[in-house]
Amino acid sequence: MTTKKLTAAILSAAAVMSVVSIQAFAAALTAQQAKAIAEKLVPSGSAYVTTEVDDGRYEVKFYNPAKLEKYEIDVSRATQKAISFDSELLDDRGARTATLTQEQAKKVVTDEHPGATIQSVTVDYDDGLMEYDVRFTAGGYYGEITVHPGTGAVLKRDIQIGTQPTASDISTLISYTQATEAALKQVPGGVVTDVDLDREGGTYIYEIEIYKDGLEYDVALNATNGTVLWSNSHADGWESFLRANPAPAPAVSPNAAASTPARPSTPAVTPSMPSGNNGYIGFEKAKQIAMAQAPGAVVRKCEMDFDDGRMKYEVELRNGFWEYDIDIDAITGAILDFDMDYDD
Repeated sequence: MTTKKLTAAILSAAAVMSVVSIQAFAAALTAQQAKAIAEKLVPSGSAYVTTEVDDGRYEVKFYNPAKLEKYEIDVSRATQKAISFDSELLDDRGARTATLTQEQAKKVVTDEHPGATIQSVTVDYDDGLMEYDVRFTAGGYYGEITVHPGTGAVLKRDIQIGTQPTASDISTLISYTQATEAALKQVPGGVVTDVDLDREGGTYIYEIEIYKDGLEYDVALNATNGTVLWSNSHADGWESFLRANPAPAPAVSPNAAASTPARPSTPAVTPSMPSGNNGYIGFEKAKQIAMAQAPGAVVRKCEMDFDDGRMKYEVELRNGFWEYDIDIDAITGAILDFDMDYDD
C-alpha cells in the first residue's frame, strides 16, 4: 500500500465514522471483527501480530517486514470503527544535525496527505538525536508525523480519525450524573466504580464500569444523548471488589475538606457493601472540585479507587498540551494529590 492509498484508507474510515457516530449497536465488537477492520488500514504484506483490549477499544498490531515498520490501529468497541492509526519504523532514530529545513519537513507531510493544513513544526530530541514533529489536520483526521531531519523519512505517525475537539463540544454533552444514571438502568442495584469520557472518531463516549454481585459490567453511552452503544459483563477481580466495598473512613473534623486529611495508620477492616453514594461526594462533585483546580481544562476521566485504606476519586483533565491528574478524597472532597504535566 502506497502512502496515497494509506491516506485514502484513513479518509474512508473517517467518512464512515461520520455516518455511524450516533448509531447504537446491539452486540459488542469481537476481536476478530476488529482485526478485519484494522487490516484495511495497513500496507499490503503486513503481518498480523496481536490484538489487545484496552478499556473500550481493541489495539490491533501489525508488522511489515519489507518496510521494517510497526503499526497499531485502535478500533472502538462502541462505534465499531477505526479511531486511530499509529506507525513506527524499527529504526526510528533521528539525526545529530538537520539537512532538511522545516519547510521541507512540511512538504513531506503534505505530499503524503494532500490538502492537509500544517498547524506547527517543532524540533524535538529523542535520545539526543534531532527530529521534526509536524502537527497537521486534514479532512476527517488529524495528528502528528515525525520526520527524519536528514533523509525526510517518516519515522512515526500518530493519527486520530475524526475532527479535533473544541471547548464547545463539551458543553453539549450530558453530565457525569446523567451518564451514571443511564448506565445504572442497565445494571439496577450496581455500584459505579469508573466513569471515563473518551472521544472516538469524533464521537464523545462515556465508558462506565459498574460492580454488582461479583461481576463487573462495562456500559458505553453516547455522551451527547445517553444512548447505550453496548454493554457486557465479566468476572471481576479483587481490585474492583475493594473499590465497590470500601473500608469505613476514619473520623474527620468539620474543616477536613480544607486541608489534606491524614492517612489512616491502622489496617483496613472488613469492608461492607455500599448502598447509593454511601456518603461519597459523587462523580459530579469530584469533577467540579478538579475543574476548580485547573480552570479551562476538560475532564477526560473520573475514576473511583481504593488506595492506602481510603476511597478517592482520580480525575484526569486536559487543557491544550497541559495534562492534570488530581486525587480527591471521596468523603471529604479534599485534594490528596495534584500533578500537572506538559505533553508536547
